[in-house]
Amino acid sequence: MEYFPDPQNQQVYADIAYRIGHIILEYDKQVKSNYKFESTLHLISLQNLLTINAEYTRDMLRKKNILAETILSNNKVWGISLENIYTTYHEKLTLATVLKRMRNSVSHPTIIDLDADYLSTGYCTIKDNSNIIKEFIFVDSIDVINGKLKQYDEKRALELMRQKRIKNLPADVEYSKEKQCLIKDGDPYYRIFKIKLNIDDLRELVLRLSEYLAQPIQANWDGITITELKNIKAA
Repeated sequence: MEYFPDPQNQQVYADIAYRIGHIILEYDKQVKSNYKFESTLHLISLQNLLTINAEYTRDMLRKKNILAETILSNNKVWGISLENIYTTYHEKLTLATVLKRMRNSVSHPTIIDLDADYLSTGYCTIKDNSNIIKEFIFVDSIDVINGKLKQYDEKRALELMRQKRIKNLPADVEYSKEKQCLIKDGDPYYRIFKIKLNIDDLRELVLRLSEYLAQPIQANWDGITITELKNIKAA
């Protein structure tokens, strides 16, 4: 189909999401060599889909936000489980929360040193002994810049303290004038979300998100039901 505009651009972006899913499946069929680029393809696709999700699902999901209602557990959903995640953000871990954090990671990346005391927002890869990418790590860290804790003046810190629920801070987080940073139990505290996904889990996430965002191009879609799209299936 071609791209036809509608008031919320749902048709345009749903069709892009649908095509991304098909591109991945066609790539799997056609690329036979050992020198494959599936990790790069999955990452590029994820960046696009996360942007669409952040900007357009508010209009798309007028009746029911399935992502916000899907609370994560140790059982994988879309390739994601609690076992993959470490976080100090004080918030409910739903699919919507995770996708928001991952979008920050891929949209505002900085250099990540996994051995540093404090991780900056961004993403990196882990390779196996054959120098092939086996995992991606995505980080969203609002209180760190270039591997260093943000320093807050007292006025800004008090503002954060007043807005703990909005700013995803635990109730026992305080401000240290001496260190000019947030502290918890006397130690520096910073908000960080980190998720590790292997290539198969990343592929599953991309395909499921593609399927989800493509719903508006289905005939007579009711705005609620998420049905499997033809040919958008994991191998």
